[in-house]
Parts: sequence; C-alpha cells; structure tokens
Amino acid sequence: MSDVQTPSTYVGARAPEALVVTICSGASGLDLTEVSSIEFKTCRGHDWSGQIQSQTERVLVAVHIFDSNGRETNSPGTIRIFPILNLSSGGVRRAEPFNFTIKP
Repeated sequence: MSDVQTPSTYVGARAPEALVVTICSGASGLDLTEVSSIEFKTCRGHDWSGQIQSQTERVLVAVHIFDSNGRETNSPGTIRIFPILNLSSGGVRRAEPFNFTIKP
C-alpha cells in the first residue's frame, strides 16, 4: 500500500526507547489525513500502539514509546512489524511491513 521509512537496526542500551515510523501514501493514493490511529503488529505476537505525531495527505509519522522495563524488546533479533492504519471511515489499511533489528 505505502512506503515505510524507518531505521532498521537498533544498537545500544538495554532496550530501544521509541520506534518512529514514516509512512508515505506512495502509489496507493490513500489520503493519510483519513488515518485516525495506527498500531504495529509484530511477528513476536506483540501489538504495539502508535501515536500519530504528524500527518498530511501524503505522509504520516507515528511513534511507539517502549515500556521502560525493556519487556517489549527484551531479546536481540529481528522483529517483523506490520503497520495497521485505522481509518476515520471505519476501514483498515495495511502499510508495507518492515524489519526492526535489535542488537546487544
């Protein structure tokens, strides 16, 4: 549906603090101002909430703040993330999935 731009690798302290994702409407032509909320499904069975930080018709920036206890990202490896866009009309659209790698 759309292009996703995000840093793909985290290296650092005990756990990442936040995930910032930029979604572009790309060839889909979806008006991203119609997105009312976003969530991130993962291959590890986690569902992460996202907060929309900014949005225009063509670009949406969303953030997920990780719990400070490190439990959401407690093991190194690659997490496949599937952004789910909830539309104000009640519909749901999926953005392109991406990998997020956590290195110790």
